[in-house]
Amino acid sequence: MHVAEFPDAWELERAHDYSKDEGEDESDSESKTLTETDASAITGIPFLIDMLEQFREDPDSAELIDAIHSQHATLLLRTSPALLLSYLTHRKSPHHCSSVWHALLSGVARLDAAALSVYVRPLLDAVQRGVLPEYLKPREREVDSMVQGLVERALARDGSDACGAVAMQVLHLLIREHINTKLGVSLCTPSFRPLPEDVLEMVWKRPSGITFDLRDIFPSARETEQALCHLSPDPIHPSLAVVTPLIPPSSAFTSTSSQCVSRNANGTDFDKRGFSSYARIVSALLHVFIEDRQVAKQNLWALRHFLALELYAQDFISVPGAWSRVFAAEAIHARLETLVVKVEQIAMYVLTLSTSEGWREAALAAVIGSGSQPSSSSSSQVATSGPLPAFLVDTIQRARDSDWVRETRILRNVLQHVFYDVDREEADRWLVLARKIEGIAPETSMAIVYSVTSFAPEPTRLDRYRNELAASLLGAPSAKANSEGLLTLRKLCACAPSSDTDVVFLPQPRAVNIKKSCQQWIASDEDVDEEVVSAITAVGPILQNMSGAHWELMFDH
Repeated sequence: MHVAEFPDAWELERAHDYSKDEGEDESDSESKTLTETDASAITGIPFLIDMLEQFREDPDSAELIDAIHSQHATLLLRTSPALLLSYLTHRKSPHHCSSVWHALLSGVARLDAAALSVYVRPLLDAVQRGVLPEYLKPREREVDSMVQGLVERALARDGSDACGAVAMQVLHLLIREHINTKLGVSLCTPSFRPLPEDVLEMVWKRPSGITFDLRDIFPSARETEQALCHLSPDPIHPSLAVVTPLIPPSSAFTSTSSQCVSRNANGTDFDKRGFSSYARIVSALLHVFIEDRQVAKQNLWALRHFLALELYAQDFISVPGAWSRVFAAEAIHARLETLVVKVEQIAMYVLTLSTSEGWREAALAAVIGSGSQPSSSSSSQVATSGPLPAFLVDTIQRARDSDWVRETRILRNVLQHVFYDVDREEADRWLVLARKIEGIAPETSMAIVYSVTSFAPEPTRLDRYRNELAASLLGAPSAKANSEGLLTLRKLCACAPSSDTDVVFLPQPRAVNIKKSCQQWIASDEDVDEEVVSAITAVGPILQNMSGAHWELMFDH
């Protein structure tokens, strides 16, 4: 047998041109012919098998045959899949067959959707029947390029469902050992062009016989928590203190935005919507949970991340010009308001549909019983009561142990839903907890007080607490106005009753004490911070019926 009987590059190109001319109007019949030919070709080309057996005796022939298959793997798939598959099956050289296989995968990843649906079927059939050697596996970089290329084809809006299904089959069969891992990487990677929600839609519409495990695609709870820990726990801007007393002065922030340099959405830190890796992961999880509420109830750990992402989104909406590690400028057009609404829907569903009686009391008793020292024993004590009490205890402990603004704001948002049917006596016990941890975690204590004031019936202890705070201001010197004085004013703001209620904030003598202290601070030679003046303005309802020089001093300051 002579090498001349084997097709050279010119003959392959001519066959390719002919197949394009003849196959434009008969793509269905061509696909059928190719598939039928390939079904028997692996065992039906004895001349090639004979030639392969002579490789050992004729190295020049072997080199030429190997070069033809390696250089024209994709073209052979288009024009003579039987020849290509026979080579891969009967060439007893893992090195050369792997080289051809890698060239073939690279070419398949570049095929358009229509060509993919026609020419790749013989290859898929061979893989499904298990006739190809087991050692034929893609390289790491080939997996990355194939996943991105084929996912984009599967998601092509102008392609048919059949083409998308074929792309999914290629992903599943050719790189089946890597598919879940690589799809998971695509969810986390901002540079991956398809959006996570589109990838999930593709997974949900998978062809029959293809299965995906979302637990393998998404990062684990631990990995997601690590991603959150790399983000700043501070609010996006100190000016948000005007909206909520839970925002401390900027001097209490753990980092400053001036230390950070943002990249735009075309860089590696953000995707085309302006979402960071963490935002992509959590928004994709939210997409899954909205579609399946049972999954949400079974994975309460994710609720913490939904609430964290909600805070970052709300802050960004409020101050879109500020720097954020979670959202780039482009995210202002990404319907973040809709994301916030979805988080609230999930939080309300999960936190208000408990059928267990007394689950809040069990969690509260566990936290109070753990004392003021950080402890993980509380969570284990309520674990047998169900995941919801354990989640509440964990949320309180995270806030108490760190006293970070992000954690205290998450706690406030959790308690907003948890307090949906709390009574006055239970609200009083929550205030006991707030007073108990006030010394070691003032921000967490303030968050609990703020939640009780905003979402629970007025407990008897709350009025006493307000009077104690007002009395403590009378003895606060001007030198401590920016520290103790500011903290006390923020605590007063946190326990201020709503203007819609008939609850009296403070009796007249206590209001006079606050007036005197504010006058003393502002009129002193001490440099009173802007946050103090802002806090004095926030407690204005206490002083609004009292005339005096304090108003002139405040506005002039």
